Amino acid sequence: MVSLVVVALILVTGLSTWLAEDLAGDGAGRTTLIMTIVAVKLSMVGLFFMELRDAPRPLVLLFHGWIVAVWALIIGFHLVG
Repeated sequence: MVSLVVVALILVTGLSTWLAEDLAGDGAGRTTLIMTIVAVKLSMVGLFFMELRDAPRPLVLLFHGWIVAVWALIIGFHLVG
């Protein structure tokens, strides 16, 4: 299972890099898409490599809440700035 997660992370990293470099300057929509990909990658790393799959539910919810909060903060700053 971990091997599939590693492959998925590599592919998604390539996708986000391609989006960032090839379509730079396309506005807030592109940034939101890239940051959403980053949030999904963070979730995968937390669940599979930080062993949060087996952690107590409140800890998992706190971790995902942190991801959403940081995502919203970055997107908010990008839209305002």
